[in-house]
Amino acid sequence: MNTAYLRAENVEQAIGWLQRHPQSRLLAGGQSLLPMLRWGLGEASHLIDLQDIGQLRSIENAKNDVWIGAMVTHAEIARHPLICEILPFFAQVAAQIADAQVREVGTIGGSIAHHDPAACWPAAVLAGQAVLVTSERQIAADDFFPGLFATSLRRDEILLGIRVRHGVRGAYRKHEHPASRFAMPGVALARMPEGAIRIAVTGLGQGVMRWQAAEQALAGRFSQHALDDLDLPAHHAESDVHASAEYRCDLARVLCRRLVASLAGEDPEPLLPKRSAAPGLPPTALPAAFTPTTGLDSTFRIQGEALLAASPDVIWQAVLKSEVLQACIPGCDQIQEVAPLRYEAQVRVGLGPIAARFSSQVSLTVIKPVSASRVAHFLLQAEGDAGRLGQAQATIDIHLHPMAQGTRLTWSALPQLQGQLAQVGQRLTQISAKRLSEEFFTRLSAILGGEPLASVRRPRWSRLAHAFRRWCHRYTRKKGEPR
Repeated sequence: MNTAYLRAENVEQAIGWLQRHPQSRLLAGGQSLLPMLRWGLGEASHLIDLQDIGQLRSIENAKNDVWIGAMVTHAEIARHPLICEILPFFAQVAAQIADAQVREVGTIGGSIAHHDPAACWPAAVLAGQAVLVTSERQIAADDFFPGLFATSLRRDEILLGIRVRHGVRGAYRKHEHPASRFAMPGVALARMPEGAIRIAVTGLGQGVMRWQAAEQALAGRFSQHALDDLDLPAHHAESDVHASAEYRCDLARVLCRRLVASLAGEDPEPLLPKRSAAPGLPPTALPAAFTPTTGLDSTFRIQGEALLAASPDVIWQAVLKSEVLQACIPGCDQIQEVAPLRYEAQVRVGLGPIAARFSSQVSLTVIKPVSASRVAHFLLQAEGDAGRLGQAQATIDIHLHPMAQGTRLTWSALPQLQGQLAQVGQRLTQISAKRLSEEFFTRLSAILGGEPLASVRRPRWSRLAHAFRRWCHRYTRKKGEPR
């Protein structure tokens, strides 16, 4: 896709271009967007540069809060006298982001709107209870980050800046990846003017989150010892080739205790994570299932299960049909059966701003055939070529367990990335695979329940809206009321 460059003079002009060009993207600092476009991991018909919009570049002290424009760079925040005096917490966060070159170009608004799961600013904004001001409304930080690489911004809405109340005090610590300096993880702790404690954790793999259990523990006693018996459950994190979910959560606990000790004037205890699995720490604790291969390859195991309200033979016959597979596989543009149990497909895999198009070959091998009384077992092998981005392969081990009310399907997969995908995509592969598999089984369940294929392929929010309208229609007809 050829990308055109537009340079907006004001917010209204930028919004107009967004509305006119549905595949356009806003360009702030470009430290995340431009590499993705260069590597082919994202698409944009137009880049709308915001750097000439003066109202997005200001830092101001208002009556009750501090205003930071969306186009203010990390370096400007780190050294601005007003921020250093009134909001030193934010100056500290800004000074820890990446390297000097990135800090001079990257912007706070671009980082927040991008919502990388390992970025620093989302944690600071969430812990500091900031208000995010857009071209249409004001959004509380608690409502702004719904999930990984996702925000509540609308398609033609622009983040103008943030407001942080006077009197917010806090601190931020992170364990950095040695190359990217992304958080693995990072913890932001803020004390609000009224005394409330807010803690936000980034770098767990699922997007920024509040650690409310720790907040409640510290509310009665602000001491590191208030957290002695508290752990961050591993289900809040994702494992990847860098660290296991358990390790990330343990390290977040350690970082939080040290933050509290520092703010409370206590001597920090020499705590180590319960499980080691990060660069610079003993590698033996990294589970073998998450150990990467050498070179530019990335390999680790993922797994999951789903409960389906159909018998194994019904499920098996359904997944053999190419039209069912096309409806169930998110991003599948085309699939055809080229031989018994062999398929070719065109699939677009996306996660937030990242997208890759694969030409794929899929084959099924039956190990134990489907039976009403015993577990069926088969292998699914897939190979995909994303052109200059590299290749991906996966061997998926699938079992169908007959149950009284349906089937329990369990699977485990060993995906492998090569080329640029291994460098950029390995941090997101497990998260993406989990979400895609959940969507696959949600769609398959809907088809087994009798929902039309065309309806299943619609986005989930559209299917929910359609189901709600059908319910309303049946209800009003039953009551005899006009629609």
